[in-house]
Amino acid sequence: MTRLLLVEDDHQIAKALGINLGLSGYSVSVAHTVADALSKVANEEFQVFLLDINLPDGNGIDLCHEIRALGNEKPVLFLSAKTDEETVVKAMNIGAEDYIRKPFGVEELKARIARALRAQPLPRNIVKAGPITMDLARRQVLINGEILNLSRREFDILTILAQKIWRRHNS
Repeated sequence: MTRLLLVEDDHQIAKALGINLGLSGYSVSVAHTVADALSKVANEEFQVFLLDINLPDGNGIDLCHEIRALGNEKPVLFLSAKTDEETVVKAMNIGAEDYIRKPFGVEELKARIARALRAQPLPRNIVKAGPITMDLARRQVLINGEILNLSRREFDILTILAQKIWRRHNS
C-alpha cells in the first residue's frame, strides 16, 4: 500500500482528503505542523509527500528543504491556496514534482499522485561534504539546506574541484 504524508493545517481539509485518498487505496498519515511532519519523516517511510505552503510553525517550502536535506527523494506535491508565480517557482526549484492550486478536485489530485509515482526518478549523484551538498543531476548546490545560486560555469568549476579533492582523498 502506498503511504502518503499529508501536511495540512486545516483539519477539515486534511480529514476529507485522508478519507478520499484512503478509499482509493492509499495509507494516509496526517501532520498539521512542520514539527509533527518532521517527526513522522524521521520515524516512518512514505512514498509521496503532500505539503501545504502555509503552516502554523513554518512553511511547506522549508519543510521540503528539510526532507531533501535528509536525502529523501520521494515525490513532493504542494497543495496550496498561494498561487503567485514566485511561490510556485520557488517550490518547483527546491525539488517539488508538482504544485496544485487550491481549490482542486480529488480526482485531479489522485491523477497527479499516480503520475508522480509512475515517474522514474533521475539517477542522482549526490556529493556531501560537511554543510555542502551537491546534486550533480540537478546541478544544484545546498549549504546547510539553503540553495546556493551558481552560474553554469561556477557549478562546473565547483564540480571539478570537488572531483579532484575526492580523488586525492581516496587514492
